[in-house]
Parts: sequence; C-alpha cells; structure tokens
Amino acid sequence: MSVISENKLIESVEIIKINNNYYDYKYLRKYIPYLIKYNSNNFYICNRDYEYNGLDIMETPNIINSKITYLFKDGSTCWTSDNKRNNNNLKKIILEYNELTKNKNCLNPNDETKKLMSLF
Repeated sequence: MSVISENKLIESVEIIKINNNYYDYKYLRKYIPYLIKYNSNNFYICNRDYEYNGLDIMETPNIINSKITYLFKDGSTCWTSDNKRNNNNLKKIILEYNELTKNKNCLNPNDETKKLMSLF
C-alpha cells in the first residue's frame, strides 16, 4: 500500500520475522531464489521478479542440458502473518536449494542470497 503525503509518494514497508530477525518483504523477494536453473555442474538463481541477480538480464540464460525447479511450489509466497509458518516454509526452501545446488557452481552468485540461504 502506498500513501501520498505533501505531494510525495510514501511506500509502506512490510516486515517479515524469520528466525528472530526482521526483513523487508521486498528484500526477501529480491534475494530469495524463486527458481533454480541447473545442470550437473552449474546453476543460475532467479528471484520472484524473474531477475537473475548480478546479470542485468531478464531472459533465461542458456545452460546446456538444464532443468528448472521452482522453490515456491504452490506459485505463491511463503510469507504469512504466522512467524512459525514463515520459518518452516523458508527452511523447506533452503533445504531444497541446498540439495539442488550441492557441488555445483553458481553462475550468478550474490552475497545477500548466500546469507539468506544459510539462515537455518
């Protein structure tokens, strides 16, 4: 939701609590992988807005013999007003991410994503 005050657009901030830390929803949306495109050696991560962080491209990069896995299985976000549920949902995403990317080289690494993917 946005508000106009004195001719200025002021955006609201949605805060999500995860593992006793607070995060801005937009930050999570940008840096938590939504999908992984991978093969046996390499992978790319793509966020919820289909941006490949660090690559300045919106189209899918070419990777030979690749598969795509969506970490958000139901097509929605994992965030609710229930902090315990948020933690459980993110743990599932992190476990799957770690399993899919184990012993593979990330072709668009990002420090913020690395931090989030190591929360649990």
